[in-house]
Amino acid sequence: MRAERKNLIKSRKSLFSLRKAISSEAGNCVNQEGKALIREKTADLKKADHKVQKRNGRGRKMAF
Repeated sequence: MRAERKNLIKSRKSLFSLRKAISSEAGNCVNQEGKALIREKTADLKKADHKVQKRNGRGRKMAF
């Protein structure tokens, strides 16, 4: 009984670590154009931030 319980806990932990590894690999995926998805997102955020800065003046950052 105790051994079964330990095995269950181990398998649960390994499933969690596998899921975590898969999600981190998915984060590093590359789309069809060959660009990394994370880089695309950060580029979009930078563009949006730049638009906010232009709209509010260079000194202040206020996003609405």
